[in-house]
Amino acid sequence: MELKHSRKGIASFVIALVVWLLLVGPVLAFTTALTRRYDVLEASCLILCLLLNATGLGFGIVGLLERDRKHVFAVLGVTLSWLTVLVVMLLGFAVTYGW
Repeated sequence: MELKHSRKGIASFVIALVVWLLLVGPVLAFTTALTRRYDVLEASCLILCLLLNATGLGFGIVGLLERDRKHVFAVLGVTLSWLTVLVVMLLGFAVTYGW
């Protein structure tokens, strides 16, 4: 019997990719003008992306817990989600402490 990929793992991976694509615009705008404050649109997009990222992380963890399924996409989704959190935190520290 051939194992199928976890649907929740695939959803986690897709959500993580969408979050990365949605964060490219605000991050580029953020890095070009480090001295100015966030606009409301950029801040709301960042918050929306982080909430979406948390959802994808949850799907990835559930996908990892499924039995008799492949976990490749779940691992990729969880990894990209944690990488997103790390990058956002590092950018926040860079702005706060002037790195």
